[in-house]
Amino acid sequence: MSLRPGGGGRRGRGEARRGKYKKGVDLVEARRRREEGFVEIRKDKRGDSLSRKRRLVFSSSEDSVNIQGAESIYQGSLACHRHGVGISAEFSEDEMEKISEMALWLCSEDQAQQIKASTYFRKITSLEETGPIDLVIKAGVVPRLVHFISRNDLQAQQFEAARTLVNITSGTSEQTRVTVDDHDAVPNLVQLLSSQNEELREQAVCALGNIAGDSSTCRDIVLANGALIQLISLLNPRSKLSMLRTASWALSNFFRGDPVTIDYQIKSALSVLQKLLYSNDDTILENACWGLAYLFGGTENQLVDIFDGDGVITRLVQLLMHPSPAVKTVSLKTLANISAGDDSQSQVIVDKGVLSCLLQFLKSHDHNSSIRQLTGRIISNIIAGNHSQVQLVIDSKIIPPLISQLKHAEFNVKREAAFVILNATSRGTFEQIHFIANQGCIPSLCNLLGSLDSEVVAVCLEALENMLKVGEAEKELGNEDGAVNVYAQEVDDCDGLAKIEDLQLHPHPAISHAAIRMLERYWEEDEDDNDGVNEAGEEDKRDEGDDGDNSADAQTTVR
Repeated sequence: MSLRPGGGGRRGRGEARRGKYKKGVDLVEARRRREEGFVEIRKDKRGDSLSRKRRLVFSSSEDSVNIQGAESIYQGSLACHRHGVGISAEFSEDEMEKISEMALWLCSEDQAQQIKASTYFRKITSLEETGPIDLVIKAGVVPRLVHFISRNDLQAQQFEAARTLVNITSGTSEQTRVTVDDHDAVPNLVQLLSSQNEELREQAVCALGNIAGDSSTCRDIVLANGALIQLISLLNPRSKLSMLRTASWALSNFFRGDPVTIDYQIKSALSVLQKLLYSNDDTILENACWGLAYLFGGTENQLVDIFDGDGVITRLVQLLMHPSPAVKTVSLKTLANISAGDDSQSQVIVDKGVLSCLLQFLKSHDHNSSIRQLTGRIISNIIAGNHSQVQLVIDSKIIPPLISQLKHAEFNVKREAAFVILNATSRGTFEQIHFIANQGCIPSLCNLLGSLDSEVVAVCLEALENMLKVGEAEKELGNEDGAVNVYAQEVDDCDGLAKIEDLQLHPHPAISHAAIRMLERYWEEDEDDNDGVNEAGEEDKRDEGDDGDNSADAQTTVR
């Protein structure tokens, strides 16, 4: 199929040019075609409505949380901090010999040597670099460290060994797996949770949190060894603040990764998370929200009914107004995953008043791009639901400030706003799409057609095509603009048509095919009609002859 010229002539303006859009047809036939067309659109779009809803993807090996197809959003620390004095990471031959000597001391029966060696290994594994951890592992001391944490009669060695294992499990996944797979440290660490020494309990919590956060496999090993119930018991008012912070963080990691099976232990943990949501400490609040975000992040989200009865969703919506940006952000992430469920789950958060909070985020200049990006994500998930949910978003007056974000915000925010427009025009009624199209979103969507992000380009193209379908139906019904597809005209007026022409050569087949399809359907001139104009009566010739430039344009421009 031949490509249309990327015509500079298309950038001109004038009534003669606008008159080239396809003329209207019989009114009754137009209404029938419009109704049939929208029934077909609804059938096509219903099948992929859930695929339009997007969850957050939580990496199990990185200190970040990603939105599918978008930039990373900071999560916070995945691992407990290492315990040490920050000595140099450069190891000379003498220092390598020192590691070998300390390994022998650790394995000796001399308790003074054991204490000195265990303290030494705790210090060198505290370095930011992971190299020293590898050296310690290669020295063969991990089995001895695992042995010491079970020795309640050797408290100094036990404490230093526990701190060293915290450092090792805060390293790479391979280093963590050495303690789990090769030396079976988890059972001994779980036993430490019931130690009489609170500091030892806290070190065990930290190590188990590191292990659980490494991968779903490691997490399942921790859960299988009964760590969850014991951890929950530590989250009580009698525990000191540092324990509550560490234990709430570890609890969130127990839900990280692949979805966990909802059994009686998990339900007990949910009850604890609910209480933690009312903590006065921002760190504990943030950790509790992370646990919920992980739980809601599975592909089969079955927890909304459980939480709704306990008022957890209500509390999450309330936390959107919390003064801490970190608490706001993770609450948004949790609600974003809830909104990615089916229509009834999205409706739960709507019923709790989330839309009014999201409106404030869009209208205020005080919130960072991450908060506004997540705001757009939730709105796009809600509006991907049914017609009544589309109308609820419209009635909340969210669309105008959202389109302002589409025009002026950072790219990651614009990206989410584009998804909102796509989902609204995919799921909405004729009247709802008409409303969206008349809010000024078309120029901003056309501007994004030049993006290097192929997904954004595809989203904008589809949203524009949805509006063009409505414009075509309105034209066939005989609108007030002289039977012109007003949205096709607006795309042309803001130079979107030239960008769509350029997209015919896009390397992504779906984008190039969509561009060609749109050009043929909404801008291709009917050659027979042009021939008819040339052979028309004297009155038509006089109309075209009034402007020589427009006449020449009509002869040279192929649409």
